[in-house]
Amino acid sequence: IPAAAVSKITNPQKNDTWLLGKTYTITWEKELFNRFDIVLENEQGVAQGFITSDSIAGKSFVWKAGTISLSNSDKTPVLGSGLYRIRIQDSSNGRGLQDQVSDWFTLKRQPMNVTSSMPSRVVFDSESALVLYGSGFTQETFLYLDNIRSLEANKLYVSGDGRVLVYALQKGTSVGTHTISLGNGYDV
Repeated sequence: IPAAAVSKITNPQKNDTWLLGKTYTITWEKELFNRFDIVLENEQGVAQGFITSDSIAGKSFVWKAGTISLSNSDKTPVLGSGLYRIRIQDSSNGRGLQDQVSDWFTLKRQPMNVTSSMPSRVVFDSESALVLYGSGFTQETFLYLDNIRSLEANKLYVSGDGRVLVYALQKGTSVGTHTISLGNGYDV
């Protein structure tokens, strides 16, 4: 790959923090016209997976931070916060000395905060919905009752701003008060 074929990566920048699950734009200085891969590497420089392995053109790529693939069709979230960099490499040659790499940046879990919930207890109708109000909710957010994974609730809705989350509780959920366990889909 000629040195001029791939230009300097301009975003992410050194010491940026990107929240897992949020959308960001990876940018570089010169337009690309050939087949290139965008790869995510950990702080040891080990590839974690492809951000994209499609033909990329132009000077940017929109990425849902943390979403990588191990092959062309498999999408897997990065498990855990950490220090990363992005590499643009020629698809036909793989990793090379003339690849462009970004500065080191941090991927971090989104903080979640629940300010209130409705209802405060499960009622006897066997088809209860639970509405959580707060912040940091994403499509990857999951909910369990009483710390039991088999009691996972069925997600119905997440607001675009991540402030409202609605779940349908499993049929037969016992009447009363339950402990809610939330995760954001990026937990180890």
